[in-house]
Amino acid sequence: MSETIFLYTLILLGCIATTALTPKSIYGIHSQNIGIKYYLYTLIPILIYTLFWGLRYDVGTDYPGYVGYFSYMPEEIEIGYKTLNDLLKGLGFNHISVFIVTSFFPIFTLFLISRKESKQFAILLIYFFFTTSFIFFTQNGIRQAIALFFIVILISKIKDSKLPILIISAILAWSFHKSAIIPIVFIAILYILKPLKINKYILIALLVILSFTGSKLYDLFFAKFAFLFELLDYSGYEERMSDFEKTVEFGSGLGMILKLILNSTVIFFQDKLLSDNKKSPVYFFYLFFLLGIILEPIIAENSIMKRMNVYFINMRFIVYAYLCTYLLKNKRQAATSKIIASIFIIALFLLYLASILSNSNDCVPYKSIFSTVI
Repeated sequence: MSETIFLYTLILLGCIATTALTPKSIYGIHSQNIGIKYYLYTLIPILIYTLFWGLRYDVGTDYPGYVGYFSYMPEEIEIGYKTLNDLLKGLGFNHISVFIVTSFFPIFTLFLISRKESKQFAILLIYFFFTTSFIFFTQNGIRQAIALFFIVILISKIKDSKLPILIISAILAWSFHKSAIIPIVFIAILYILKPLKINKYILIALLVILSFTGSKLYDLFFAKFAFLFELLDYSGYEERMSDFEKTVEFGSGLGMILKLILNSTVIFFQDKLLSDNKKSPVYFFYLFFLLGIILEPIIAENSIMKRMNVYFINMRFIVYAYLCTYLLKNKRQAATSKIIASIFIIALFLLYLASILSNSNDCVPYKSIFSTVI
């Protein structure tokens, strides 16, 4: 276990360090003129991540299933993943190629959405991608993770791209996982509506109340949406619910309080976070995050509903990156802002260690195709 913690921490630091070494000049609005040079500069952290996770062996709950899919593809599986699988097989690659390609796409997406931001944002984005433990889901629910990152691309381009580009991104997301229709509909609703603004103190109070009483609302409200299981092809999971029940990682006690404090802090700074960002990517990412953290305590005991919430709750790693970037650049209250940002950084690393220790998504111990158990 200690060897795996060291290894995962080393990969995290390796990706951050190599990103930190890239020139500041390749980030920001002007980076659009750099083109391919941007990705040449960021190639090292992309390769570190892609090869580490792509060359894993029997790591993750879903690993055996995807190995099996490579040999025998079920008819009912989504067309996007089936096409990818068939393409790699047709080129003469073995099943390892699937894990390499599906590891490449998330890290590539992180740098794609960082192009118009700053190097500091890119570093924080990678850091929180690891430390929110979303990284462990991407190595298991591969099809849904790919769908989520197409949603991330869709949101990141929602202000600057034309409608056909946005529609193509939505179709690609749906082609990898049917459940992507849920965030797509949510984006469409937000796009049509006027910018929403809810008092931050009301939101914090609601979050605190739900954190301690939310589970009681599931049977009252969300159990009525069981028909979604069949609609989204989750009916098989529902029948085998006991197979998917896992101990909630830090679902109570210190971990729950820590997450509550962090998320309440994000809400407290929502006005600063959304300043001059109405209908911008930040606005959409924040509302996704807000819905996710509100739903999380209500549906925490239902594994399938939690899978539907994946698109919302996991946007927190992007929101944390935006908030900490703002805090570290805030010159008016520099000392206080840096302390708050430091708390986020330290707290998330502790939660990351906790996820490893609790064997999140069966990603511990790490094994590569070149070695035995590490």
